[in-house]
Amino acid sequence: MAQQKKKKKRTRAQKKESRIARAKNWLPTYEGSKIVRAYRDKFNVNTECAVRELLEIGYKFEPGYVENLLRAEAIRIEQLRKKKDEKREAETYNEFQDDKFFFIAGYTSGGAPYGVQWWEIENDNIYEGEDYDDDMPEKKVPAVPVVYSELDEEKKEEVFSRMAEMIDDFFRGSDYIPEKEDMDDIMNELCDEMSEIALVQDDSMRSAFNGIIEQIISECKEDGIEIPTFLETLTVTGTERLTVRRFCRNDTDNLFDLMKNPEAMRNFENVFIKKKEARKWINHQLTRYHKDGYGYFAVTLKDTDKLIGQTGIIQTKIGGGKSAEIGYIFDNTAFEQGYAVEAVQAFFDWAFDRYTFERLYCKIRSENETAAILAEQLRMLKTDECAVTEKADGSFGSYVLERKIN
Repeated sequence: MAQQKKKKKRTRAQKKESRIARAKNWLPTYEGSKIVRAYRDKFNVNTECAVRELLEIGYKFEPGYVENLLRAEAIRIEQLRKKKDEKREAETYNEFQDDKFFFIAGYTSGGAPYGVQWWEIENDNIYEGEDYDDDMPEKKVPAVPVVYSELDEEKKEEVFSRMAEMIDDFFRGSDYIPEKEDMDDIMNELCDEMSEIALVQDDSMRSAFNGIIEQIISECKEDGIEIPTFLETLTVTGTERLTVRRFCRNDTDNLFDLMKNPEAMRNFENVFIKKKEARKWINHQLTRYHKDGYGYFAVTLKDTDKLIGQTGIIQTKIGGGKSAEIGYIFDNTAFEQGYAVEAVQAFFDWAFDRYTFERLYCKIRSENETAAILAEQLRMLKTDECAVTEKADGSFGSYVLERKIN
C-alpha cells in the first residue's frame, strides 16, 4: 500500500488568519458572559492570545477588565507551576535524599544524616541531570494588550516610525506596491517587535500603514517613477479589456475551476479532478518562464482580474521536427464575448515581436469546432505539414501562422 504524503503544516500566520475569519462569524452569535474563556476554549488558544484577537476583531472590554483578568491568570499559572515543582520534588527524593541533602552518605551515631547538600550541587555544578528552575524568576503579569489607536502620542510615534522603516525595507527588496498578504506580514512582525506593550492591530493602524504607502507612491510620481502593483509586474501584454500575465500561485483555485470544465478542456485529454493538478500546472509554467521565457499565461479581465482563460507557447514536435506550438483554453463566455480571439491575437503580436519565431503552429482536435473557428479568425491557415496525429480518442488537425513581414 502506497504511503500517503503528509499534509504541509500551516504557518502560524495562516492559522491565525483562519481563526480570525471564523471568530468574526462566531462573535455575533455568542450570548454568554465569559467571552475570553469561551474564545479560549473554542479556538484552543491561551488567555492572552484570546484577549489579543478579540481586541483585533473589534470587541470592546470594560475598563480595567483585561488588566485584572491577566493578573489573575498570571497568579493561576504561578500556582500551577509551584504545584508542579512540589510534585517533581516529591518524586525526585528517594531514601538517600531529603529537602536538605542531595545524597545522604550515612548517619552519625546520634542519627544525624551527612553527605552532599543541595546548595553544594548548585554552587559546584556537579549535577548534570534535570535542570532545576528554583532560581528562575517568577512569571510576570503579561502586558495588557492595547490597540494602536489607544497608545499615547509618544508610543504611537515610535510605532509609526518603525512601521515606516519596515515599509521602506520592503520597497528596497521588492519592485511593487505591497499586497494585503505583505501588509499582514509587516504588521505581524511589527507587533512581535512591540511585544513589551502587547500591541494589537486595529483599523487606525492599518490606515496609518496605507497612508505611508500612499505618500511613497505620491513622492515617486513626482519624481517620474510609477510603482507597479504585484499583478502589473506579471503582465506581458493586453488589450483595453484584457490582461495577459504570468501565472502566480494565488491563481490555483481559479485555474482549477477553469480546467475542471469539460467544455473548456475539449482539446485536452483529461479534465482536472483534483486541485493539486492545477497547482502542478502553475509550477510547470513557472519553470517554463525561467527556462524558455514563455509557457502558458493567464488571461484575465482588466477591471476585476477574473481569470477567463489562458494562452501560451510550448515547444513540441510537429511533422517530425521541433516547433513552437501555441495553445489556448477559455471558458464558454470568453468565446461568446470575443475575449478569446482578442487575447490570443494580442499574444500572437507579443510573441512574434519578442521572439524569433518564423511560424507558430496550433493543433486542434477535429471535433473541436469552436477552437477551429478561433484559429480561422486569427488568420491561421490549415496545413497538412504534421499530417493528422492519430489519438486513441480522436485526431488533430494542424493550423499555422507565419511571421508577418512588414
